[in-house]
Amino acid sequence: NKFLYTVDPKIQPCNESFTAYTSLIRECSCQDCSSSCLPPPVIPNDNIIYYKRLKIYELAVICLYVVFLIAFSAYFVTQYVIYRGKSPTTFIDQSLKELIISNTISLSKHDEQSIFPMVEIRGNQFQQKMHKIMQRLLRQWGQIVATNKIIFSIVPILIVVGLASGIAYRFEVTSDPIEIWSPPNSEFRKQKAFFDSNFGPFYRTEQILLKTTNISYTYSKISGFNTTFGPPLRKEILLELFNIEKNIENLAANFVEHNKTKTVTLKDICFKPSEPHNVYCAMFSVTQYFQNNLTRFNATFRGKDWHTHLFNCINRPETISDSDFGSSSCFSDFSAPLNPKLILAGYNEDANEATMLVITYIVNNYKDSELNRPAKAWEAALIAYLKNYKHPQIEISFISDRSIQDEIDQQSYADILTVSISYLVMFIYVALSLGKFSLNNLSTFFVKQKIFLGFAGVFLVFLSVVSSIGLFCFFDFKVNMIVLEVLPFLILAVGVDNIFLMVHEYRRIQAISGEDTLVYPMIGQMMANVGHGMIVSAAAQVTTFSIGAISNIPAVKSFSLFAAVALAINFFLQMTLFLVIFSLDCIREQSKRPDILCFLQFPNAEEDEFSVSISEKCFDLLSSVTLGKYVKPIILFVFITGWFASLYVVPSVKVGLDQTTALPINSYLQEYFKDAFKYLKSGPPAYFM
Repeated sequence: NKFLYTVDPKIQPCNESFTAYTSLIRECSCQDCSSSCLPPPVIPNDNIIYYKRLKIYELAVICLYVVFLIAFSAYFVTQYVIYRGKSPTTFIDQSLKELIISNTISLSKHDEQSIFPMVEIRGNQFQQKMHKIMQRLLRQWGQIVATNKIIFSIVPILIVVGLASGIAYRFEVTSDPIEIWSPPNSEFRKQKAFFDSNFGPFYRTEQILLKTTNISYTYSKISGFNTTFGPPLRKEILLELFNIEKNIENLAANFVEHNKTKTVTLKDICFKPSEPHNVYCAMFSVTQYFQNNLTRFNATFRGKDWHTHLFNCINRPETISDSDFGSSSCFSDFSAPLNPKLILAGYNEDANEATMLVITYIVNNYKDSELNRPAKAWEAALIAYLKNYKHPQIEISFISDRSIQDEIDQQSYADILTVSISYLVMFIYVALSLGKFSLNNLSTFFVKQKIFLGFAGVFLVFLSVVSSIGLFCFFDFKVNMIVLEVLPFLILAVGVDNIFLMVHEYRRIQAISGEDTLVYPMIGQMMANVGHGMIVSAAAQVTTFSIGAISNIPAVKSFSLFAAVALAINFFLQMTLFLVIFSLDCIREQSKRPDILCFLQFPNAEEDEFSVSISEKCFDLLSSVTLGKYVKPIILFVFITGWFASLYVVPSVKVGLDQTTALPINSYLQEYFKDAFKYLKSGPPAYFM
């Protein structure tokens, strides 16, 4: 009484949910079966229109450039035909003549008693009135500062010292790329903060890339076939790899914690995924196919050696028992399978043909930077060991988690010398440019020098940078490397302009009014003539950089704030302390005392009408060259051609920050990034939450 029934149950697809009895069985996830994965999003077309392999944008730029060439050629050919054979003065337009005449030096119309030259004021009545008020105030300011030297020397010095003391109060430099370039309220920072708070920050990684000067070779004892192995997969190289890893495992470093010196090794800081059952560190290397065991690597089973086991593990890394190699496992000593892409690099299809070995150590990381001090100390010892490693057949490149910040910090310290040299060169340039040179009278030569004045001007620029940094230190601002490396050069470049304006204007006034005229009135008139330009220039510069503070990128925001304040402080010092020093220098020169050695006096020093400064000589030479008949169109053509070329390549500019550009050229990381971009098959993991 037994019957057979055909069982024909419905086969349920894994990518569909269903109910079994009373339980709901969910569909499989995308990472388990591809049928559950949603189709990838459609990447929108870039909507770029081409015309015979040229983008429309590029074609438009080329057409505009052709139009410019035609217009440029037509204009200069016409000018040549019209003015051929005529005097060069014909080229000067009549309106230009009127402009030159209207800007010639004339006596002040509002003060008939004044002996000082004034520039004629053009514009409507309101503009003229405001300009005159400005001149009057600046004239009074110049005379007040020049006659009250003690007050206007002590007060600025006290202010600068007070601001600069902020550096001693709280000076902190950050070189973390995330802190420098990532906006605090950006979506990336929010997601990273969420991840770090819930799962902890991503592990610290130490990676070594190893390549050799050998060539590939063929091994014929794997299933009777010839198998090619890459250059580093030789026994002598792998034995040396075991030795390197053993030395790294035994590395010890000292660090201070709670005023006590402690020692740390790799086992103290490494990530142990199977702890407490397995206390081995997570280390990814080809030696892990042999559980990092040298005895097992040297073993042979039925005539088969490490080649067979390595080949089998590369092709089947999840193998628990390799029957060709004494039932050895392919799992690592920390009980995890190893993807060949993580430990081998520099191959096309077959991983056994790899030209590079990759060794990666995973180290625990913490949000509290104090807890990372042992890891940083050990990483410093690792870097020192790898820098000193030498082998005739092996080349290594490497990176540790602290490497990038270390190299950036080291570059910043090296830039101290560069900044010092730049300030020294600028001081020499200013001193030589301000002074006049005449070999007819040696006494006059020493009297007319402005070495101390040039030093004072450049030193005040340095003080303005220090004061700006100190001020923001009071408000707990962190200083990034861009501020320390770029700000001194920027303020130096724009901060010395007013020095030349003051000196040249004073000499112009002195030449017209006579050398015996009192210094204080001439200082006042100098400020009346150039002070308003200095104010407008400083206001424009400060405003421009202040606008940059609107940016939410920390590097741009902080740099803009530091620069704006530094420029404002520099202008304040020039209007007070430098003006005092300048008036003292004018008195020294009028008393015929040499520069620096002002306790001496040269009564025989006289003004030489042929004496000129180096800057005047340079500009005379430059103007004679650039204003040549054929040079002007050439300069215009080259400049506009360069502008069109820049416009043409603008779309080709890549967005982003290449890590290598932030590193010194001679950094050991340059070689690592070069090898990583060229050989590596995998990068850091991505997380989806």
